[in-house]
Amino acid sequence: MVFPLTLLKCSQNQPVMVELKNGETYSGFLVFCDRFMNLHMKNIICTSKDGDKFWKISECYVRGNSVKYIRVQDQAIEQAIEETTEQIWEEGVVAEVEAAAVEEEQMEEEEGGGI
Repeated sequence: MVFPLTLLKCSQNQPVMVELKNGETYSGFLVFCDRFMNLHMKNIICTSKDGDKFWKISECYVRGNSVKYIRVQDQAIEQAIEETTEQIWEEGVVAEVEAAAVEEEQMEEEEGGGI
């Protein structure tokens, strides 16, 4: 399972297409996103709701709660899946190591308590 913020972090410095709730679309490069899904973008082509007007914007900031959806590159999806898988695997290994350490401590206490 890939979380949305992980996917957006993996989409940084890549082209994305953002549709706002008002119908406008912003196609450009994602520079940064924060935990509220506010987006900082560069080299944007903005399209009106009707699709009949276009604007070129060098840089903009999109407030997260105005976003309807975001289209990202397939590479970003693959990278997010890899990172999530690695994180789950690392957490699993850490949990196994911690469990083994606790078990070892318990065995030492049992052995030491009998003397």
